[in-house]
Amino acid sequence: MKSITSHLGTQDFPRVRIGVGGRKPDEDLADYVLSKFPKSEDKEIEEAVSLAGDAAVSIALNGVKETMNQYNGLVKEKKKNA
Repeated sequence: MKSITSHLGTQDFPRVRIGVGGRKPDEDLADYVLSKFPKSEDKEIEEAVSLAGDAAVSIALNGVKETMNQYNGLVKEKKKNA
């Protein structure tokens, strides 16, 4: 992110974020986020990356507000209905 904001000269741009799930309370967030995913999460990671890609395309086509309304909370809703 530092490189992107440095090149753009601003932090004012849309971002597509992927949730990081649960970490141990004493675990450093940066270490957790930058660690390798367990093999057992491969399918979930693949789905999250695909959804993030779809959201990025939606931002370009439909704008940030419409995309946020469509995608925010979508994964939690899918898990609840599974």
